[in-house]
Amino acid sequence: MKQPVRIEDLYQLKFLSEPVVSPDGQFAAWVVNQAEKERNHYASSLWVMDLSTKTKKKMREGTCFGIFWLDRETLAFRSGKSCWKLSLSGGEAEELFSLEETILAVTPLPDGMYLLHYSHNCGEILDEEGDVEVFDELPFWKNGRGVTNKMRNGLGIYDPKQKDLQPITGLFVDVLYFDVSLDGQQIVYSCREYRDVQSPTSGLRLYSRQSGQTQILRGQREAQIDQVKFLGSSFGNKIFYTAKTFEFVGRNPVYMLWNPETGSSEEAAFPDAMITNTVGTDSAYGGGSLICVCEEGLYFCNTKRYSSEIFLLPPDGPVRQVTCWDGAILSFDKKGSSFLINAMREQKLSELYLLNPDGSSEQATDFNGNFLRSHAVQTPERFTWINRDGVELDGFVIPPLNYDPAASYPGILEVHGGPKVMFGSVYHHEMQCLSGKGYFVFYTNPRGSDGRGEAFADITGRLGEVDYEDLMEFADQVLDRYPALDKKRIGICGGSYGGFMCNWVIGHTDRFAAAVSQRSISNFISKGLCTDIGFYHNFAQVADPWKDFEKIWESSPISHAFQASTPTLFLQSDEDYRCFMSGSIQMFSALKQHGTDSKLVLFHGENHELSRSGKPENRIRRLEELCGWLDKYLM
Repeated sequence: MKQPVRIEDLYQLKFLSEPVVSPDGQFAAWVVNQAEKERNHYASSLWVMDLSTKTKKKMREGTCFGIFWLDRETLAFRSGKSCWKLSLSGGEAEELFSLEETILAVTPLPDGMYLLHYSHNCGEILDEEGDVEVFDELPFWKNGRGVTNKMRNGLGIYDPKQKDLQPITGLFVDVLYFDVSLDGQQIVYSCREYRDVQSPTSGLRLYSRQSGQTQILRGQREAQIDQVKFLGSSFGNKIFYTAKTFEFVGRNPVYMLWNPETGSSEEAAFPDAMITNTVGTDSAYGGGSLICVCEEGLYFCNTKRYSSEIFLLPPDGPVRQVTCWDGAILSFDKKGSSFLINAMREQKLSELYLLNPDGSSEQATDFNGNFLRSHAVQTPERFTWINRDGVELDGFVIPPLNYDPAASYPGILEVHGGPKVMFGSVYHHEMQCLSGKGYFVFYTNPRGSDGRGEAFADITGRLGEVDYEDLMEFADQVLDRYPALDKKRIGICGGSYGGFMCNWVIGHTDRFAAAVSQRSISNFISKGLCTDIGFYHNFAQVADPWKDFEKIWESSPISHAFQASTPTLFLQSDEDYRCFMSGSIQMFSALKQHGTDSKLVLFHGENHELSRSGKPENRIRRLEELCGWLDKYLM
């Protein structure tokens, strides 16, 4: 008999990342990450597969990021502030070079040089001892990176023979995305340049190695320029980029083509989606690419409805969908006919799949097979329903393990973050643990979520209104469809925007018997003034406090906290600069002052990503606190 999924099973899960195919399409390489209990970290290993024989080989154990191919026989990767190479024929890794700066990405150039994306300080380091920190710009810290005052991410050409790094971007330029032309002579990049307050907009620039000159293709005052790619001769050597304007929060980027012949931009097809995967899970770790240029066109990932899929923009003709999978595309790479995809499908954890030219696919790895064969992983049951405004929404229900329709069970409404992300049917460790303990787990994608176009995602100025209505109606739908669910033993959990919604819900209804609010938002004024994105994103999302104080205060859960009676647990990281700990502290303090049972668990040294990539011990403790609180009030 299969055993239930337990919290400590986190240590058995393997997370694949960064698949890259060799230049000739013969080999593939990737990284496998796994939480390690003894050292309380993530152990990494580098693997290679011969794509013709499917033979796999572990090349090394140890930290490695940003893997890439130097040639068909040689891999390279970053570890710390160094770059290393490793031959497929075996032997120890050899250091290519090392820098004082933090290396973010390495791209080999045809002439033996390297294009480096690196982090550097563009101002005076005021206290090297670390006892004093001075902030004189916004943002002065960023989630996952810590204090970033006067830090910028630049581009430079590194000469390994001279051991010399020559910057090609200005001191105050912060590079977002970049690409190199096939001949290695041109570099296109999106960037922001600022000296005081970072703008949400960004520009597009083109650097010529031959002339050493930089051309501004698009200024940084009009839109946010993100993804950039050279498209090659089949597209007339045009440059692809995305441009997002700010008429409302939730706007999707326009897809653009810059034409070198005319020196101007033209619009490409508009899929009404971002190039990304926004399917929420706590069981993916690591990086990789979601965009790739090949002879047949530009491949990219979009989130559609409740899955993410790969699409193709050909040189002529409309955008077409390449995959049709129920799950999440985590990353992919393609060289020639070798199309390798890192995905979560059919309640499986991340594995590699080969996509064939006829559209069929085959699973190429089985790192998590033993876990899935020995554990009772529950498959979400999906249904659609129509809300009060006539909008069709998707609902998902994970029944309790060994579900008996004649019995009575507690349930948990899970709310995703964002709000412009979404839930699908992929494996989610927290949800599977709750199901294994005997809970119904149910979730939906209310208005404001991703996957349904920008009009659906636009709830600017309406947070806590239409989204709240959708969630409450969804809870009613689930109760009607599953009579075994005890309406007096329902809890609510959520993080980030989901934490905001937990805080909002307990101030507007007493229908829930317990709540777990994680990395939450309670006060949009302090959120906007304390966090890395608040001063431009959250104020635009809700209201300008100096122009409409009443609106931003009424939209903040803290203003309704005096009405809350639901016992609430707050889970928070002290280095979460996306949803700073002041939000949880304020809400916790308000509930305590008004006599509502509450508890705050503060994780030191963790950030916004605690549930997804925090230290393994802290991820385990988070789930223990969450389940313990729910068991106390619902079991």
